[in-house]
Amino acid sequence: MISLTLTDFLFILCLRYQTERGDCMAFKIKEVRMSKGMTQEELSEKSGVARMIISGLETGSLTNTTTATIISLSRALGVSTNRLFFDDGV
Repeated sequence: MISLTLTDFLFILCLRYQTERGDCMAFKIKEVRMSKGMTQEELSEKSGVARMIISGLETGSLTNTTTATIISLSRALGVSTNRLFFDDGV
């Protein structure tokens, strides 16, 4: 079972709403991953998320993902879901 804070839950709802409307989202996975000195493969191993999914989210070729993926990536990188998927002002 995955436990969410209210903040994480609200950001995930916002992410899904933006995706359904077709808006461009600012995925910051690559920025955060590189600042931690990790490769996609290392993040994949640590998070349990397939490297191809990570690559797709980083390049924007994948614009929809699951709540579990969002949480796994943020935990593996040690940052909030807000930091990974939204502009600083959101």
